[in-house]
Amino acid sequence: MDKTKEILEKLKKFNKEFKKSKKNNFFISLFFIFFLFLFLITNIYFSQNLSPIFLGLINNDKKSTVEFLKKIKNLNVFDQQLKYYQNFYHQSLKDEVFFEEIVLKNKLKKLEQVLTLNQKSRDVLYRISQVYKQLGDEKKAKDYFLKAKAVDPNL
Repeated sequence: MDKTKEILEKLKKFNKEFKKSKKNNFFISLFFIFFLFLFLITNIYFSQNLSPIFLGLINNDKKSTVEFLKKIKNLNVFDQQLKYYQNFYHQSLKDEVFFEEIVLKNKLKKLEQVLTLNQKSRDVLYRISQVYKQLGDEKKAKDYFLKAKAVDPNL
């Protein structure tokens, strides 16, 4: 008789735990379904919302092509894409893609000429560091910044 009561108690306890786990599983399932739905809606929205650059590329818009090439300039496929689009837009495309770099390099040459006149010009040294930073040469940018800081420690 004691064994029967003990078994019944164990069964009641197991039944309670099973009901609790069912509730937990329901909430976990509901949570999972909600996030799956949210993911699907987000995915559908962004897959249908095409970039204006992409639409410009499809419509052979030169401005969009230049923007696209500027964005992929550091990728391995850049040279291949540049050659492909130069078949449509010729050499002028390359000039437009690299226009900002050409302007910065010309600015750098002028600043270096001014620097030869006054080696300790804090403003010129600082401006050269900024130009190198814009060109992506962090090492030279840091070197020139440190030179400017040596001239004026409050910089």
